[in-house]
Amino acid sequence: MKHWRLWSACLLTAMVWTMPGTAENSDPHVTHIGRVAPDVLGVTIEAQRRVPGVQTPYVAQPGDEIADGQHRWLKRGGREIGTIAGREGKIFYPFDDIAGEPLDESWADRAGSYSLVSEGGAVEVTGVSRKTKPTDEARLGTWSFAYPKRHTVYLKLSEPLQEGKAYTLRFNGHDPAIDPATFTVDDEALRSEAVRVSHLGFRPDDPDKVAYLSLWTGDGGPMDYAAGMPFRVVNAAGETVYEGRTELSLSKDQTEAGRGRNYNEVDVYRMDFSALDEPGEYRVVVDGVGCSYPFPVAEGVWEEAYKVSMLGLLHHRSGVALGPPVTDYVRPVTMMPGADGFKVYASRTGLQPKPGEPGGQKGAFERLVANRTDIPVPEAWGGYMDAGDWDRRAQHLYVSRLLLEQYELNPEYFGELALRVPADEAGNHLPDVIDEALFNLDHYRRMQRPDGGVRGGVESSDHPRYGEASWQESLDVFAFEPDPYASYHYAATAARAARVLDTLDPALASTYQQSAARAFDWAEQAVKQPGWDPQHYLNRDGRGLAAIELYKLTGEPRYHDAFLATTQFTDPNAGLQAWKKHHQREHAFAYATVNDRPTDEAVQTNARNALLRDADQRAAMTKQTGFGWTNDPYGWAGWGQQTAMGNSLSLVRAHALTGDETYLAAILRGSQFGAGANPSNLVYTTGLGHDSPRYPLHTDSRITNQPAPAGITIYGPLDERAHGDDKPLYWGTKKMVEADAIYPDIRSWPPLECHWDIKMHPAVCEYTVQQTIGPNAYVWGYLAARR
Repeated sequence: MKHWRLWSACLLTAMVWTMPGTAENSDPHVTHIGRVAPDVLGVTIEAQRRVPGVQTPYVAQPGDEIADGQHRWLKRGGREIGTIAGREGKIFYPFDDIAGEPLDESWADRAGSYSLVSEGGAVEVTGVSRKTKPTDEARLGTWSFAYPKRHTVYLKLSEPLQEGKAYTLRFNGHDPAIDPATFTVDDEALRSEAVRVSHLGFRPDDPDKVAYLSLWTGDGGPMDYAAGMPFRVVNAAGETVYEGRTELSLSKDQTEAGRGRNYNEVDVYRMDFSALDEPGEYRVVVDGVGCSYPFPVAEGVWEEAYKVSMLGLLHHRSGVALGPPVTDYVRPVTMMPGADGFKVYASRTGLQPKPGEPGGQKGAFERLVANRTDIPVPEAWGGYMDAGDWDRRAQHLYVSRLLLEQYELNPEYFGELALRVPADEAGNHLPDVIDEALFNLDHYRRMQRPDGGVRGGVESSDHPRYGEASWQESLDVFAFEPDPYASYHYAATAARAARVLDTLDPALASTYQQSAARAFDWAEQAVKQPGWDPQHYLNRDGRGLAAIELYKLTGEPRYHDAFLATTQFTDPNAGLQAWKKHHQREHAFAYATVNDRPTDEAVQTNARNALLRDADQRAAMTKQTGFGWTNDPYGWAGWGQQTAMGNSLSLVRAHALTGDETYLAAILRGSQFGAGANPSNLVYTTGLGHDSPRYPLHTDSRITNQPAPAGITIYGPLDERAHGDDKPLYWGTKKMVEADAIYPDIRSWPPLECHWDIKMHPAVCEYTVQQTIGPNAYVWGYLAARR
């Protein structure tokens, strides 16, 4: 693979885009209006907008003071006005501003503030409830923030609105004035916030097609609906093609899977139209309430979603430029040693800390700096960057293994499928999904030392400096030294790549096979050295995964012996994972699918049964949650549990092993929440559906004021009370609460309503390639490829 460049504005040190937005959409204005009950009108009012800072050349002025620390704040005239960016310190990045007037919230809570009229006269507003959340975050200073807001008010009316009748809602006495909103009550066309369905749609043969009915009205509490309410599905011509009745999916008084909580805190009703298999565009309609977003029933719905998720991986490639014609997102070459003076130095610490060394993210920074050298690592480019940071770590190899496994499950489909990849990859002899997997894998192969050890990745000395994009990184950047964890996981991935490439490119397959064997042999010796514990679960699990992949590739008994020495599946009751004891999900499927080598029959049976037990448990969970999601039995709402598909991997593998449609139906149920059938009516992957996150924790797009690149699946809604009502809030939430950006009180919000589209709220808007983007691509690709 060749690294590619764009000859364009990418060559500039600082790039400038402008985001849309003018004064006319900054003051309070109505963005949506629709019924939520026959006599309740939901009105969404948005107010203010962030005016983003724009990088410009720094022109020093007398008296300027620049802080010497992680962030280089610029103080001028006794006031901090922004920060200095870039390796040469020649870029100025000012703080944001905020435009427009806020909504007067006390005004919004009075029934007399609203007048609803029609040709037949006025309809009295008798009550108001409201919920308010931020839609963005403007950084006005080093620790000063302001928030544009979305206010949803629910107006209780003196009588039901009449179908087919036009109404005008006027806003009385607000300063500045809010323009009246005129609408016609048409349940087949007027979208209701309460009717929720996947924006992605369904394949005609999907065995599970559902929508949901539910609503939380903020300080007004749950909206009451009922089982047995009629609903229908209408096509683009307005014809009813399916009719049914609501069924209770989960009462607000019932607990959901995971920690004995109810994450909706409202009754959720299910509307099943699985029998609908005619291709077309549809809406789900509940008379007296309204309709859903339109959605397709079409053969290509999962393929489209898969391609966007794969584009999300491409958007995180490091060491290359991004832009047309492959993607609309523009970014110059980044983190390429030798480009614009950028350097990566070797550190004498591994990604895996030794006993007694500091762990975690902060510990990694400390270890890298304390063990720094002046030895350059010019081959340290490529791989996938991680969300708001620029690191590339061996954990990201999981994505390559998923893509390779995906190809193995459906080689004919993925062998022909064209993805958006650079021209040199699109025109080569390898399937595009293999090219994507190898781009990431090759980052670590390039950093394999002659003795076989593999570096665990590349990391800066701290979190990114405020105001800097990845190609402007001014912090020191280091490559980890090889360690057993990274080398074992590399060996597993390279061995799988060699097996897949065996019929596609035998010469390249041989290269990866030899590289994998050298990495495994190095790790086998290194893990025995002082300071390492061969029986630590990370080392044992890594060894077992590498061993089974090398055994499937070569058939050499020594690898099989190493796998059997590390596996949990000698015990017929062993699960796929146990916290800080073992994590052998991949191992189980890898061994269960050995069909051309000798195996231990009992261990293979145990591995298969463990996987199927896990899949059965997760399939059951999809019927124990209001919106059909599945999760880790010990997890809670948040951190991608509901929005990403990592919890459905056992379901995919069980379906691949058995062909049992029960697993397929559970995969589909579990996919609906992240696809738009959720309390925010939002697809939690950028670039998909009618609405998706605008401000993920993607620093490069934020700095350049571009829309977030497509294909990023964020962690999504967060259980703010997961650790107890009396525990401190997440710091991202704390900022918003201190600025009165959330109403009602944050601790009264149902967890699945707690999505905040705020870039610097990592627990909600961050993501990683291995936790969210990769698993979604794997599952959506499987749904697309199935026959």
